[in-house]
Amino acid sequence: MKAIRLITCTAGLLLLSGAAWSQDMIEWTTLGNDFAHTRSTTADQITPENFGDLEVAWVWDGASFEAQGDRSTPSLINGRLYTVAGARRHVVAIDPSTGATLWSCRELDTRRWSYSKRADYGKGVGNANIDGRDVIYIISPGFFPTALDAATGQPLEGFGGQVPVEGFPETGVVDLLADLDHPYDPYEGIPLERGCITASSPPIVVNDVVVVGNSAEQGYNQSRIENVPGDILGYDARTLVSGEEADTYYEEPTGTTLSRYATGAGGPTPRHPAGIPLWRPPYSRITAINMNSGEHLWMIPAGYTPDRIRDLPALAGVDIGNTGSGAVGPMVVTGNMLIYGNVTGDGAPHPFALDKMSGEELARVEVPAISRYDMSYRVFDGRQYAILQTGSSLTAMALPQ
Repeated sequence: MKAIRLITCTAGLLLLSGAAWSQDMIEWTTLGNDFAHTRSTTADQITPENFGDLEVAWVWDGASFEAQGDRSTPSLINGRLYTVAGARRHVVAIDPSTGATLWSCRELDTRRWSYSKRADYGKGVGNANIDGRDVIYIISPGFFPTALDAATGQPLEGFGGQVPVEGFPETGVVDLLADLDHPYDPYEGIPLERGCITASSPPIVVNDVVVVGNSAEQGYNQSRIENVPGDILGYDARTLVSGEEADTYYEEPTGTTLSRYATGAGGPTPRHPAGIPLWRPPYSRITAINMNSGEHLWMIPAGYTPDRIRDLPALAGVDIGNTGSGAVGPMVVTGNMLIYGNVTGDGAPHPFALDKMSGEELARVEVPAISRYDMSYRVFDGRQYAILQTGSSLTAMALPQ
């Protein structure tokens, strides 16, 4: 059955449904559940009336995969949950009803993997159905894309070719550096004095083309004033063979790094001597915007004033209202709610359910932990799950059976 996408505009929010095959299974197939990244779903079992009844259905522990980060959004595709975990970016298939690991696969270590600055920042997997077969695509921190059989986790025959590094599979992998026209070694990578290129986001598949992006260093605390260009690459989804080369011009790098001039680092939020933040609140907020007119329909502080601020002696007797927590959290749109993750004043993590039309809080439920990156809703075997990235683990919340 072809995926159906319904478009409505309510309270200034553009709502596109996810891929709904039936009410027994509503999938979540990309980071934002569709290529418009709307993070919306048609799943409707969880309502404002029963939201507070959510309980832990299962926990998948990523510790054995050396998982520490919390950036991956799992994808529910044809009855399996897929995610990446750890600095080696293990690809893991999970049973969506129990949290049991079905298979895992990881790339062999290379020198170019070891110096990637985005190693534990994997955000998920790409996927496509190619000639009736489900395929999972990932890009490793070492900058190798791999095509895996979604049912078994094995590198696919006929995809890519043999990478000249001992232990790599004979098929299923491509060396992206080979198509960037820079001097490189398959094991070592690009000379560091020339630059550094890696990846954190998965590829997307459009019209049977695997579109590959890239990352350089992290977006903060840069050490370089120049780097290799971040070319976008496209590969045939059936063979992982690259297309025609674009005209590209590279200047010879100087090898000069920012650290030769200055060293900078982030720091805590500036505060008044009395301990009050200097920024004007709210410290975090959610705004609903009418996409037709640009009108701001409502704004609320996200989360709640931290107790450490509300209890400051300098603020005794002062009604400061809700300043928001200052934390950033994920959001998901359903048919009747906007759900976002944040914390209460004591730091307890919660998903909060809001009325989309007014921003009024309808319900909340405390959870073991919450990430600022991932929360998604899907239905499997007729049961709706809220999947939360909780540190190195995945926690599935559901209504009592």
